[in-house]
Amino acid sequence: MGDKRKKTFMFIRLVSAAGTGFFYVKRKSSKGLLEKLEFRKYDPRVNRHVLFTEQKMKKWGLFDGLSDVGPTILESYSRVLENLALKILSRIEDVLEADLLAQRQVVSAETPNSRKLSDFIGWRLSSEKKHSSMSDIEFFYRAEQEKPMMKSPRALPKKLSYLSKLENMRSPSDRH
Repeated sequence: MGDKRKKTFMFIRLVSAAGTGFFYVKRKSSKGLLEKLEFRKYDPRVNRHVLFTEQKMKKWGLFDGLSDVGPTILESYSRVLENLALKILSRIEDVLEADLLAQRQVVSAETPNSRKLSDFIGWRLSSEKKHSSMSDIEFFYRAEQEKPMMKSPRALPKKLSYLSKLENMRSPSDRH
């Protein structure tokens, strides 16, 4: 009769790193020869295990199926992003508040004898008007409207004669 030795096989599974679900199964004999190379979509044993685990979790009420996983992940990411945005906004508000407090301390620390350019120009800002509800731009605009319009004699344009205008003009060939 023939050889009744039992053949032993070794299965080697090569899984795709891209996570597509496809994999190759190499079947080698005990002698090390490659007998078969199969291309499969999934392993039935693994699929049975996944179904069994899913049924257990449904029984416990922990899992509603694979269709709920995507929205759950999106919801958790949106919560994380919302928390990060709130933290960033609160830190920005803290920085702005600290800056405002620092500016108020600088204004209150001024000495009464310190003079600024605005003092020489004639813009008189009292400390009461600085902290009023009116902004600096509105205050400046109102102060400018109340001032009488006076032009200095130097600012008046000179009247030039026609000949003096011609002397200052150049011909196009001289420019190039």
